[in-house]
Amino acid sequence: KSAWAEVRTEALRNNLAVIRSKLPAGTAVCAVLKADAYGHGMKGLYRFLSANRLADMAAVGKMKELMTLTALSESGGLPLLLLGPTESDELETCLREGTVKPDRTVFSVYSMRQFDELEALAEKLSLWQTVHIRVDGWDSGMGLSYEEFLRNEDRLLSARGLHVRGLYSHLYTSYSEDLEGIRGELERFDAFLCRIRPE
Repeated sequence: KSAWAEVRTEALRNNLAVIRSKLPAGTAVCAVLKADAYGHGMKGLYRFLSANRLADMAAVGKMKELMTLTALSESGGLPLLLLGPTESDELETCLREGTVKPDRTVFSVYSMRQFDELEALAEKLSLWQTVHIRVDGWDSGMGLSYEEFLRNEDRLLSARGLHVRGLYSHLYTSYSEDLEGIRGELERFDAFLCRIRPE
């Protein structure tokens, strides 16, 4: 009960520099700050990352976290990605009240139902929303399967009011030390990406 964590911002700066040195030039880095930055202080880390432009985007898991960081981002903070799903009525309220800014936020899409709801909301409010689509190589129910994405490719990439900024997936094998399994999962994801039409 007397435990605490000390976050050394210089160590964080160095860690991010090392990560970037291992990535191809131009690769964007997203700092995941969900669950209060895993208990390390979401607000403070967001301010530090934003002020020093150490990441390209910050991600949160829930709408309440998104609203908290939206309030901090008014002075030029990092763009925000909402990793968790959201209900369209809750999002509509937040957009109307201004507690969420569509021009500074990317929303995650987990299903075609949610995609349809976001498209209808964008049309209703006459605004553009940017989305990331979660695809899943496993049948977890937490994203579109590769085949479902490919079946709906035209619809997803030409929706009214929605701009697909990217795709992401969860590498379940990364919880293990099975390097062959991790490599195989990455190769399946890459093979899926190659099936998407370049245009």
